[in-house]
Amino acid sequence: LKCSFLLYLFNFNFLEYMSRPTMEAIFEKRARSIYELLDKGNVKRAIQDSDKFIKKYPQAPVAKALKTLCLIRYGRSGEADKLIEACFQCGPIDQLAMQALSYCFRELGKPHMLVVLYQRMLDQNPNNEDYMASLSLSHGRAGDFKMFGLQSMQLYKQVPNEKYYFWSVVSNVLQAHGQSESAMTLHLPLAQKMTVKYIKEHRNNINDNIIQLYLFILKMGSHHNEALRFLQSDLIQPEIHLKMYLAEEQLAVWERLGRHEEALEFSKERIRMKLTVTFLDELTDGWPFWNKMIDNFLCLLEVNQERRKRLFENFVEFFNERIEERSSHLARLYLVEKLIEKNLATVDELESFKLDVPAKLIAKYFEAFAHKPCFFDDVRPFLKLVTESEKNDFVSELAKIVGDLPITFHDSHIDMSFIKNQDDVQRHVHLLHICSVIGCYANLSALELVQFSKQLLILFDKARRCNTIQNSSGIYPSDGYLSLAVHFIWLLYIMKQDDHWLYRLAVLLEQRLSFGKPNYEFVFRLTKIYSLLGCPGALLRVFNGSDIKLIMMESLWYMMNDQLTPWGFYREYVMWCTNCVEFYSRASRDIMDNMLVALREGNYLKSIEIFRFRDAYEVSANSLFCRIRRQYYHLISEFQDFETLRESFLRAMTKDALFAEDRLNWLDTVDRRDYRVISQYLSLEEVDSFHSWNKCVFAQMMIQTTFQWTVLRLFCSLHELYTLAEESSFCEIQADPSSGSGSAGTGEPTLYMAHLKEDEPHPLRNALHHASQMRPIYADGISLDETQYEMVMYGSPVCYFGLYCRGHYFDLFELVLQTCLHYVQKAWLLVRGVESDDPRLKEDSSIFPPLDKLKERLPMFCDHQFKEDSDLFPHMQLVHISFLLETFSLCMLVCLAVKSITTLIYPHVTRKTKKKNSEGKSGLAQLNDNFADFCNVIALGTDTPFQMIADMQDLLEAESSLLRHSCTKWCEMMDMRKSAALFETNLRESYAKSLKYLFLLSTNHHSMAAMLLRSRGAGGVATGGGGRLI
Repeated sequence: LKCSFLLYLFNFNFLEYMSRPTMEAIFEKRARSIYELLDKGNVKRAIQDSDKFIKKYPQAPVAKALKTLCLIRYGRSGEADKLIEACFQCGPIDQLAMQALSYCFRELGKPHMLVVLYQRMLDQNPNNEDYMASLSLSHGRAGDFKMFGLQSMQLYKQVPNEKYYFWSVVSNVLQAHGQSESAMTLHLPLAQKMTVKYIKEHRNNINDNIIQLYLFILKMGSHHNEALRFLQSDLIQPEIHLKMYLAEEQLAVWERLGRHEEALEFSKERIRMKLTVTFLDELTDGWPFWNKMIDNFLCLLEVNQERRKRLFENFVEFFNERIEERSSHLARLYLVEKLIEKNLATVDELESFKLDVPAKLIAKYFEAFAHKPCFFDDVRPFLKLVTESEKNDFVSELAKIVGDLPITFHDSHIDMSFIKNQDDVQRHVHLLHICSVIGCYANLSALELVQFSKQLLILFDKARRCNTIQNSSGIYPSDGYLSLAVHFIWLLYIMKQDDHWLYRLAVLLEQRLSFGKPNYEFVFRLTKIYSLLGCPGALLRVFNGSDIKLIMMESLWYMMNDQLTPWGFYREYVMWCTNCVEFYSRASRDIMDNMLVALREGNYLKSIEIFRFRDAYEVSANSLFCRIRRQYYHLISEFQDFETLRESFLRAMTKDALFAEDRLNWLDTVDRRDYRVISQYLSLEEVDSFHSWNKCVFAQMMIQTTFQWTVLRLFCSLHELYTLAEESSFCEIQADPSSGSGSAGTGEPTLYMAHLKEDEPHPLRNALHHASQMRPIYADGISLDETQYEMVMYGSPVCYFGLYCRGHYFDLFELVLQTCLHYVQKAWLLVRGVESDDPRLKEDSSIFPPLDKLKERLPMFCDHQFKEDSDLFPHMQLVHISFLLETFSLCMLVCLAVKSITTLIYPHVTRKTKKKNSEGKSGLAQLNDNFADFCNVIALGTDTPFQMIADMQDLLEAESSLLRHSCTKWCEMMDMRKSAALFETNLRESYAKSLKYLFLLSTNHHSMAAMLLRSRGAGGVATGGGGRLI
């Protein structure tokens, strides 16, 4: 009975124990709830729950790991290191803690810590395959490809798995990529040798991933004959392996070997063959093979002139087999273009080779495919082949094809019955666009442009009511009429230089965007109009409302660059730059994650391509622009004193490697601006000007960014100088040990600070060097020509740095900068006890300009941007005010920085044993007074922008309508009253915001001016100045 009772008691306790949740389950439940809070964005609540978790289970590593992750998400990354260290000290790391810590290291951008984490996990579980694989991949994520390869091979020896073996192969390929020639000769042959060995040993288990990797290695090493032998070997089974990839590779290998005849016949065979559905899906319309076929044909022509006629006959005969295909039409045009371009045939010889002249080829393509939206983009590159003598006949032929629809509108009464057929509308639109590009409308007068635009708008309004076809980009056939009308109105603006035409353009585009799904072409056109009108608020509304993804910023960033800050939208631009920088940082992490996923899945070539894609992002011009400009405009707009600037900004910036470099390396950056998002109706003669304009703007942006980078480096040097002075300020004044009992036997102590070991410290020399670099940069900014504003609609918006350079803003900044640096240089030399006859000690008169001359050197105040003959709001005056405020921000921050530095290096003479003021003896008193007077003039100058802002606010609040008569003549075609009202609201709100932001910055300047006026000089030894501040 007693045994039965004990057995019952044991069973009861065991069941009760088993019913209790395990610690692992409890931790998992708490971790899940914290992750859910983080996913919802409730970070504060997640921190509170993680604190409770730590309080309940102080020795649980997962609790501290989750708290670390919460702090990182909350922006308190500085507190993460101590918690991570405490987490590692808690004992063994479990699976939950490992997962949380991996998230932490990823978001902190510390992939090397993942190596430490997985090494610790592997030490706890020595034979765990997952941890060994994770450790190997963590080396790859950290960029240590040597250790990645060694760890992978060690793992393969313990767990013979194909993917572990090829991880080691991939590691050698990655080490060879972008490295020196010695790395190529060492690592690439090793990767090839390892792959060949595996293929020989596993002939029956060769998959597509191994084939792709091996062909890539052979291509990288230029072993083209071996690649061809491998492709033609029995290891390749076309019915099993990738058909498209193998076909393209074989064609590429023949081309690399110079065997163009085989490549030509192979291309023909691939185009001619009856394709399977799978292969057809991969090949689409076969254009890659058409393109390669023509290129190889041209190569044969160049080296086989004696077989020229026979080659042409065979080639044209092949064309005639597939005459109805779109790719065949385009291939003929491409062939004719290359023949003429390479001087392999003249236009007159084409007929003898049974090839039509370009005009006829385009007409045939027009007849077959002009109803397709893609037609104009297809033929635009070939329109340059139409000669001047052929233009009239060419246009007449196209007009006949569309049923003699009008291409000019001298008669206001035209038959519009065709607009009911969307295909006819599309053909007519393409015809008008072709006429515009080949120059049919180049000589229209202003009156004719106005009449033409009105008729196009009537056609647009009528045709849009019959719209039934819309492609994925939100484009209707009728949009072509509006697009061409916008082009003509833009030409009117260029001819007349009257902003009323910009107003009309904006109203028209707002009207189109109100009809439904946005057409991105009109979105981008409208952003450029708002940019020219100085309305960044409206620009942001349109741009952000069009759902443009961040990944598109790599090609569309020029739409926003330098379009916000000239109007006072500093914080918005800083936020935009921050989003871009975070995107590039996040993209780099995501790319490495995807690379590791591809490796885990055994997709080796994809992992290499992803890695090379990351390199492309790292050299992005926009990434470099945003990193520098974010810091620069943050400096301009957010700081009112040097102490806050130094502690919260410069201390972190000095650790950034970007500002430690001697120069910006623009040669390695890649400009990926894409202008194809806007249809171009420029004539062929204007194309060169278009490219010239874009190059000019990009050069201006590089100069502007270099200037801003130099300014930031200057402030970093001032921070370092402050730190050096701070370290030296704790020593007391004592007799100079090298001078015996006193100076020149006077028995009086001289100034001597033991820690000031340099007469001109390194940071001061750096600051002077950066200051001297600015004038050449400024001169480069003046030299660029930015007068081709007619290209703004189709290319890059205006970069306003040229306006800054041509004004006198930099003159004031340079004057203040040179004066302040020479002032602190002389003060430093005096404190060091340099002899008075030392040539480095300049006279005060050579450091400080006379006050009357200083006032004369401020012509920037008069560099206004008013248009005397305009009745519209003078939005360009906002740019003038913005440049004034930007200049004063830099000037006063430099003055405050120098004031703080000199306060530290001046010894505080308070000992009663001193019979007279050492500062007066050394000449510092007069130096300080001169600097105080100089600062007074600069500080009082801040009142001018303040008054300008007040005047502009009064002007904006006036009752006069902004639109005036801008839209009254256009409302007869369409009811645009709502769009006109929206446009006027956008203008008023954006101008009001600009003035508000400029006013806030001006108020900051008054606070800074008060600090400069508070005391005459440094160290508190002189009386303060006065001035009127509003």
